[in-house]
Order: sequence, then structure tokens, then C-alpha cells
Amino acid sequence: MAAGCGTQPLPPPNPLAMRPPGHPVELRDPRTGLRFQAPRNWVKRIRTNPGIFRIASGGADISGWAYPRTGDQLPSTKAELATARDALIHQAQSRNQTFHPTGSKLTTVKGSPAIEVDGTQRIFGRTIKTRSVHVYRAGEYVFEALAPPSQFDVASRRVLDPLLRSLRFRPLPPS
Repeated sequence: MAAGCGTQPLPPPNPLAMRPPGHPVELRDPRTGLRFQAPRNWVKRIRTNPGIFRIASGGADISGWAYPRTGDQLPSTKAELATARDALIHQAQSRNQTFHPTGSKLTTVKGSPAIEVDGTQRIFGRTIKTRSVHVYRAGEYVFEALAPPSQFDVASRRVLDPLLRSLRFRPLPPS
């Protein structure tokens, strides 16, 4: 008699396999009042301060942070944003010697001044692409996508871009 009914064992799941982003669900951070959309089928975690959230699937990771800063510390002119961009790139390179910037731009997100920095770096021996968007609005909000090169376009364009478009900030206090 043969045992096993002629079936082959299933291969183990690949923990670095990324799920295609599913339908969005709205999430809200109770501490900042920030609302945004994320794929329903990606793992979502609330982070401890200054973190807001982490959304992940496979090797892709989308994170958000909120740093309180007073209005006079926030860059708003093109010159101030350019200086802040240079400082962000320098800070990233000092934190990780393998960080190599591949692009940056001064922009706006939901009407607030913002800086985007793109780059590559090595983390735990793996090459990772990164895109961080720093939004200056009653503090500094940072939204970042990290992923292996093969997963980066999905993480950046199909998860981070829709998240940025869906952002709803708590109303700013009157000045």
C-alpha cells in the first residue's frame, strides 16, 4: 500500500513575496487626526511616537512619522526648502553610508510645502530603493516607501502615491 495519496507537498510561502495592493481602506491616526487610505490586504501597524503607521507586504514597507516643530522652523520658501533638502540628504547619508540619492524635488502635498528625496541604500546586505516625502504643515510629516528594486514601483506608485493623494490632515489652528 502506498501512502500519501499521490500528492506533492506545497512549497513554503515566500515571506518576501509582495501582494498586489487590494482595495483601499481608510485609516485614521487618533493621535494626529491624520486620515489616509491603504491597501486592505497589506499588514497595517500603528507605530509609537514619532511614528504614525507602517504598512507592509513582502519586502515593501510604507511608513509615516509626525514630528512637532514650531512654525518658524518650517521651511516655506524655495530657498528654505532647497536648504532643508540638502540637509535631509546629508542626514540620510550620515545615518547610512550606503545611501545614494537618485533624485529630489521641491513640491507641495495638499497645499503644504514638501520635499521628495529618492535614493538607494543597503540594509542588512540587501539593495533597497527609497522615496521619502517630507510635508511641512504644523510640524513635519514624513511618508516613506522602502522596497527591493523589483517591488519598488508597486510600493511607490500603487501604495505611496494613492496614500499621499488621500491624506486628510486635521485642520490647522488659526494663526
